[in-house]
Amino acid sequence: GNNALLRNGETVGRATSGNYGFRTGKSLALGMLPPELAVPGAEVGIEILDRTFRATVIPDSPFDPGNERLRDVNGANG
Repeated sequence: GNNALLRNGETVGRATSGNYGFRTGKSLALGMLPPELAVPGAEVGIEILDRTFRATVIPDSPFDPGNERLRDVNGANG
């Protein structure tokens, strides 16, 4: 956590957590950005162990965008 989020070499935010999403097959991070960069498709860099990696803002949960698993509290949908 607390990794720098970069735009044009400047720190514009911080990642609060991150890990590999085995169900999505992608590395995922949760972070805070200024509103003008917190839009789907915006590209930033994330600094991890002194290296910068490209990151793209996504609109919502990559696994359950309709929150169907959250609504299925009784397990009716498998």
